[in-house]
Amino acid sequence: MIKKSEELKIAIKAAEEAGKIIRNHFNKKISKRLKSGTDYVTNADIECEKKIISIIKKKFPEHNFIGEESGNHNTKSNFAWHIDPIDGTTNFVYGHYELAVSIALEKDNEIIAGVVYNPIINEMFYAEKNKGAYLNNKKIKVRNEKKVRLATVSVSAGRRNLLAKRLPFVFAVEKEIHNIRNFGSAALHLCYAACGRIDAVLEPLINSWDVAAGILIAEEAGAKVTNFEGGKWLPMKGDVFAANKNLHKKILRIIKKCQ
Repeated sequence: MIKKSEELKIAIKAAEEAGKIIRNHFNKKISKRLKSGTDYVTNADIECEKKIISIIKKKFPEHNFIGEESGNHNTKSNFAWHIDPIDGTTNFVYGHYELAVSIALEKDNEIIAGVVYNPIINEMFYAEKNKGAYLNNKKIKVRNEKKVRLATVSVSAGRRNLLAKRLPFVFAVEKEIHNIRNFGSAALHLCYAACGRIDAVLEPLINSWDVAAGILIAEEAGAKVTNFEGGKWLPMKGDVFAANKNLHKKILRIIKKCQ
């Protein structure tokens, strides 16, 4: 177990407090609405995000906040927190367990700390830059699968109006691999790759708050994470592709044939 920085300790505390709110609302009647064609927002999402920001702000009042529900709180700091209070809100609405609180700290366009917490089954994934990745205080690493035909890959449905631009990539990969999974949470997809439950992750056109923490956790567990062109992922809207280094190289070749 690593010696945690103050930033990581606060992120974990904030995730745990948000988790209490989620458990309190889980499988109960909740207020919800569609904020876009497919994305729900609930009173629990808003309550969790307010709690997370208040906890972090108390310790780091000068930092920026980029939240899914509250938008960008720009204080001109070179630190920014990317917050998804419930990644997997549709799962939450329907009573499925695959959901997570996702909190990441960015400094100068680089994610330096990340937490992804599933409060329903009490799984806490976390990482700090160059310190490894952990699940409930035990170090984790990616699977070393080398054969594309044996790989299980997660793919998120994404936003319907934009996903069509990326479907040729997804279909091309699907023909070559063993299986595709969609757990309904981009943050958990990346964490599942980090701990070896799946082999690779394809997230088309995703927001930073969905994946920033998971990307760091996956990288610290040994994954290579890029965009669909093989370039560096930056904390902004775009594609995310993660896999161990052997699979990444092979699957990227498949994707590039479609470009």
